[in-house]
Amino acid sequence: MNLKPSLLLSLLLATAAFTAIPGAIRAADEIQSLFDRKSLDGWKGADGFWQVKDGTIVGETTKENPAKGNTFLVWQGGEVSDFEFTCEVKFE
Repeated sequence: MNLKPSLLLSLLLATAAFTAIPGAIRAADEIQSLFDRKSLDGWKGADGFWQVKDGTIVGETTKENPAKGNTFLVWQGGEVSDFEFTCEVKFE
């Protein structure tokens, strides 16, 4: 996959948060996952670029489906605060 540097960085930042260890919302003493590992419920992103495969959020561009600029996956499922960010990233 040959990506422009700005798109590559966008994909890195967008997918990094959700790849192997899901983000979480902390409500009082409860930690709530932002990603259910089954769907993109609560998330908004450009159709055709984002999907869930094997419990992982995957952002993908191809020669047949190139991005014409930055594309992001954005949490729309509620307000977050006091959170920890942990991730694992894989590029192919």
